[in-house]
Amino acid sequence: ACRTVHFSPPLKSLIRFLIILIRRSVQKNSPLRLKHHLKFYGNNQQLEYDILVKKGGDPSQVRFQYSGIENFEVTNQGDLSISLKDGGRVIQKKPVIYQETEGNRNYLTGKFRLHQLPFTPDNLQSAAQKSTLIKRFVYSFEVASYNKDISLIIDPVLVYSTYLGGRGDDAIYCGQHIAVDSDGNVYIAGSTESDDFPTKAPLYPDLWGQWNSFVTKINSTGTELIFSTYIGGSGKDTIKDIAIDSSGNIYITGDTYSDDFPTKNALYPHLFGGKDGFVTKINAAGDSLIFSTYLGGKGTESGKGIALDSDK
Repeated sequence: ACRTVHFSPPLKSLIRFLIILIRRSVQKNSPLRLKHHLKFYGNNQQLEYDILVKKGGDPSQVRFQYSGIENFEVTNQGDLSISLKDGGRVIQKKPVIYQETEGNRNYLTGKFRLHQLPFTPDNLQSAAQKSTLIKRFVYSFEVASYNKDISLIIDPVLVYSTYLGGRGDDAIYCGQHIAVDSDGNVYIAGSTESDDFPTKAPLYPDLWGQWNSFVTKINSTGTELIFSTYIGGSGKDTIKDIAIDSSGNIYITGDTYSDDFPTKNALYPHLFGGKDGFVTKINAAGDSLIFSTYLGGKGTESGKGIALDSDK
């Protein structure tokens, strides 16, 4: 069953799920389990993380897994290039690796290492569970010679990482509400009950119902909102997928209980059942609906996926 995923930094949403894996050879009671730590910390209102390999630890034991992506590869510059299923791409910069002695940092040579066969955690026992890992992608870090008597720090460089939300509850559905255009701008769609959710040049500036949807566009460096708007009616509205065409127009789908959900050039202009699906197209500037329609019958419907053909 699909669950709502509450906001974490956008990189997690871009890649759907980031799971830290420790190799199966490290048994439950092995002291090696105490040799690897993931440290999260705030830096300039951004979330960053370091991998700390303590004395006697082994950096090759630490692995990361991406799921929900199309492919990944290491570039000639040593960066990890991650291809998303919607055609977008995310770059994770070459890791900074160092050791500290007496306040001085000694930088080391290291690189990403990709694993052809996905690693299966111990808690996935059935063949059906294990088969789900076939399309997942695992990487680790390869480090040159270093002093194993002191701790080693691996600092994966994120292009950016930021929170997004207000003082209420803000959520996305199953991590599917991220799209990236050819310029690296990021489009985020979800739902919010925050009346102070960040907006900029909004198509709809105010929270109308108790739980409205939102669409936000962030620039490629993560330093600025390009636009951010509520979208919804007086009932509960939930976006469940987003797509971007080559011109930057935005397509969203989901479900709504609102009989006053915004419509334009609607194929079906009225709410038919208690909860209907909807399909909405917003222009590239984020300031106008191109079309928006209900889609459903007298039962309960929800739009859980959206796709574009070559004619948009």
